[in-house]
Amino acid sequence: MQVTAMLLALSMAAPAADTKAPASVKVSNCLILAIDDVAVPAQDAGMITAINVKEHGQLPVEKGTLLAQIEDRDLQVKRKLAEIELSAAKEQAESSVSLDVAEKTAAVAKTEWENAVEINAKSPRTVSDTEVRRLKLTYERYVLEAEKAMLEQRVARLTEQAKQSAIEVVDSDIRKRKIQAPVDGVVEKVFKRVGEWVTPGEHVIRVVRMDRLRIEGMLPAEEYSPEDVAQQPVKIEVTITRGGEKIKKEVKGKLDYVSPVIEGGEYRIWVEVDNPKTDGGYWLLRPGQYAEMTIELKGGR
Repeated sequence: MQVTAMLLALSMAAPAADTKAPASVKVSNCLILAIDDVAVPAQDAGMITAINVKEHGQLPVEKGTLLAQIEDRDLQVKRKLAEIELSAAKEQAESSVSLDVAEKTAAVAKTEWENAVEINAKSPRTVSDTEVRRLKLTYERYVLEAEKAMLEQRVARLTEQAKQSAIEVVDSDIRKRKIQAPVDGVVEKVFKRVGEWVTPGEHVIRVVRMDRLRIEGMLPAEEYSPEDVAQQPVKIEVTITRGGEKIKKEVKGKLDYVSPVIEGGEYRIWVEVDNPKTDGGYWLLRPGQYAEMTIELKGGR
């Protein structure tokens, strides 16, 4: 009894374990990857007339920046011709001269015919039947002329629309001769030079996004469930060498993705983080680099 009482007293005096501190898991050999890594292709065949960028891993280019130009003089000439044709079609569509003349002439012809009919009504055969028929035919002819002018004006409007569409087609072809940055990033590689010929699909310039990167790792499925780590705070640690000295740097984020698929007893996870620059102006994280990921487990374990 005395031994039991002593053990009970000792257990009550022992400090309780701290269950509030969140546990974490470290994942080694996490690979840093580019979210956007694009080898920009040529969309049309032709000779490269300009390369507007250089390979430089630090200078950023914005989405839409003109990286290179393929010869487009033939298309520029084609566009000028299409503009002239559009202008002519527009002028014809907006002109109502033919319609106005036909309508006014028809109105005069109608009056002459009606006057002849009226005269004959008062004094029969004053105007011969042949003349009355001729006046009526003249009136009907000018009515048809007015209808024809209206039709021609509608056709001119359609022609104007067609010419506008032709310009849009040429503009689309001109854009295909421009090689533009599809994403914000840096120019990592220039594959072609001025004077070289390219065909559709050939890589011209490689653009890599560096301001935001992805860090991927693997977790053992038997030890950690997706509920333990999903959307949890993450600390990324990398080692860089400066002046021969190894220095550890940290970047924080939140786990963005947990794979539902288990491969070899593990499942894939990743976090996307903003990539800071060093004091020297270089990117801290680099695609292809390895890092260590520390994940806070939900509710501790």
